[in-house]
Amino acid sequence: MTSDAGIKINNLALYDLVSHMKNDVGLVHQMPYVLHRKRFASMVEMVYFGGMAARMVISTSVLGLNIVTGMSCLIRKSILEESGRMAELGKYLAEDSFMGDCCLNRGYKVTIGSMFATQNAGTYTLKSRLARWIKLRQALNPACILLEPMAFSVIRGAFTAWAVYYLLNYDPLSFYFCHLMVWFMFDYTMLIGVNNGPLPCNVFWFAIAWVTHEVVLILAYIESIMNPTVQWGNRKYKQQWGGKAVEI
Repeated sequence: MTSDAGIKINNLALYDLVSHMKNDVGLVHQMPYVLHRKRFASMVEMVYFGGMAARMVISTSVLGLNIVTGMSCLIRKSILEESGRMAELGKYLAEDSFMGDCCLNRGYKVTIGSMFATQNAGTYTLKSRLARWIKLRQALNPACILLEPMAFSVIRGAFTAWAVYYLLNYDPLSFYFCHLMVWFMFDYTMLIGVNNGPLPCNVFWFAIAWVTHEVVLILAYIESIMNPTVQWGNRKYKQQWGGKAVEI
C-alpha cells in the first residue's frame, strides 16, 4: 500500500482496499476528496474534487481505463516486482499512472475503493497542483496539449455553441447559456452525491465557487503551456516525452 503523507483516511481504509482486491484486480485506489474548511478557497477545491475529478475517476473506472490517483492505493506485489519496483517507477513523476498501466498491460483491472482519501489539510494550492497535473498528462500524452481544454465546460460549450450555430443556425449565446446551466446543475447534483449529504454552502456560493473553479482551470492550463517545468517541493524537473523526469 502506498499513501501520501498529507492525507487523512478512515481506520478501515486498508480493509476496504483489500476487500476490492479480487482475483482479476491488480490495483485498488481511493478517490481523492477534500476536508472542508471555513474559507471560500476550500469550497472551490470541493467543487473540483467532487465534480470534475470525481467524474473522471468514476467514469474511467467503469470503462476499465487508467486514471490512478496515487494518494492512497494498494497494488499487487508481484506486479510491482515485475515492473522493476519503485526504483524503476521512481523515474517518473506520474508513477501512479505507470502503476495502473503495469496492471492493465498484464490483464488485471484497476478499480476504486468505497472510501475517500481526504486531503488539503494545509495550504490552498489548487491552481499550482492543477497546472502540475496538466503538465504530467501532457508529457505522457502530447495530444492533451490540444485536447485538455475540451474537458473544461466553458471551452467545450463555446466550441459546441459555434458548431450548433454553423450547422443549425441556432442562437449561439442562448445555447451557450443553456449548456452552462445544465453543466452547473449536473456538477451540483454530483457534488451532493459525492459529499453524501448537504453542501456546506448555499446554491449562490456554490455558483460563485463553480465559476471560480472554471476560471482556475483555464489559468492552470495557460500556466502549463507557458512554463512546462514541474516544481515538486523545493525541486524542479523537466519532463521528457513519455513521462520520465530529469531534475534541473
